[in-house]
Amino acid sequence: MPTINKYVDEDGYYILARPPGVGNITYKIEHEGNPVVWKHGLRDGDEVSWSTIQSFKALGIIYTDQSGTLGPDDFRPDPDQLEKTELPESEAEELFSIITTQFNLSPAESAEIRTILGLPPEQDFELVGDQIRAYLEDYVDSEGLAVGPDRTVTDVAEVDITTWVNETGSEDFDTWELHLLIIPENGDEAYFTDHCIHLCEKHGLEQWHIRVPEQPSWDIKRVAIVQRSVIFPRLLDELRAVQFDLGDPSEMLAPLVERFENGSA
Repeated sequence: MPTINKYVDEDGYYILARPPGVGNITYKIEHEGNPVVWKHGLRDGDEVSWSTIQSFKALGIIYTDQSGTLGPDDFRPDPDQLEKTELPESEAEELFSIITTQFNLSPAESAEIRTILGLPPEQDFELVGDQIRAYLEDYVDSEGLAVGPDRTVTDVAEVDITTWVNETGSEDFDTWELHLLIIPENGDEAYFTDHCIHLCEKHGLEQWHIRVPEQPSWDIKRVAIVQRSVIFPRLLDELRAVQFDLGDPSEMLAPLVERFENGSA
């Protein structure tokens, strides 16, 4: 089994491992990896999981003198070694927390580390909003998007799309409001559509609440519903990607469209 080892004459650690078909190999740990080793409770001679090694590879903080920094898929251990060194979920979560404290990971890097550690994706609704915003911006450029009863924008420079999340919560379970605010630029009149998507850890996708700046006529409701029809399929994909229980999205077919009132939630 792989073991963590401390240098005798200098600070730092290295890993001795024996991947199948390769023979003995020494992974040297970069200096910035030492705090992760220590905070994770690994000490000289302790066995180390292959998922920990793969995480270090993905971070680029281990290397060999012969081949340089290794990719996360180099040297796959046999199933027996994987099983015997597998981290319990609580320890995997602890290691992930330590890594994210020590390193400034991008969302993609964070997702990769969680996959390596066998952890489910984080339910990061800020990231869900960012992904939908990027999708809408591409959609504007490729298909055009209705932003008012008589206006469709076909250039992303003509519209401002903002997203944010409010965590509302309750005594029994967590709830969130995911907002997507669509504002056309350089319009003759101020016009916006605020899509407020209500998410609940118990009931799933609960409600789609849309606010507009004036009393919603049929034409205004039509614009809001057209925008929603563009957002809805992508929203479902992004929520599935973070393993959010959708509940029964068929109940979302009739969104609430109402006039925005200052100070309203």
